[in-house]
Amino acid sequence: MLHAHGTFNGTGAALYFGIGFLPDWVKVQNLEDADVAVYFWNIHMERVLETAHGIRYYTAAGLLGDPLIVGDLGIIPYEGGHVMTATSTTYLVKDDADYRTSTTYGTITTWTLGSAANRTGNWNIEADTTYVGEGSRMLVEEDVGKAHKWVGINTVGSNGEQANEVVVSRSVNTGKILRLTGMYDYRGATVGVKIPAGFGLLAVDVVNVSGEMGMFEAGTYDS
Repeated sequence: MLHAHGTFNGTGAALYFGIGFLPDWVKVQNLEDADVAVYFWNIHMERVLETAHGIRYYTAAGLLGDPLIVGDLGIIPYEGGHVMTATSTTYLVKDDADYRTSTTYGTITTWTLGSAANRTGNWNIEADTTYVGEGSRMLVEEDVGKAHKWVGINTVGSNGEQANEVVVSRSVNTGKILRLTGMYDYRGATVGVKIPAGFGLLAVDVVNVSGEMGMFEAGTYDS
């Protein structure tokens, strides 16, 4: 079986995810909207007109409602092959970069815990907030005990180098930073990149809102 997952920045326009294979199933969810929105599609749904592009679970009340047929604006397979002639906001590929180092500020090496109760702290130097911010993940080797802990970055005030400017998903003690990811696991492809196979998200409603973070899971069945 193959599996892929990650976060992305909603645009309110169709998106194509180059995950490296054609999935048998896809789930997409908005992580930030006050309304709950989930789309689900699998290869068996495309056999009939009513569910060819998946179903949607959505409610403005904060709980998942009954599934709805989405029509043409849902999820489709995408065979890939497009080559970018400019940086794209439509075609997304995996961002594996480590953003501890930037050409502007240098290398972030240290996390300093400020308040365990508030889950706040700071980095030793400024981060490049073009790429680092809410949605980033950080791997810390704690000074005491040397435990390795992944945490999510929930907010960054300014550039994160001042005391308590960074809020994380759980308290992590002062230590060495081993990795710092970008805000989104999948970002727009740059010039010259050939997009691998994946899926298209044609939905432009609550699951794909401009400026709101979404996440997806996709995979293949074992037979």
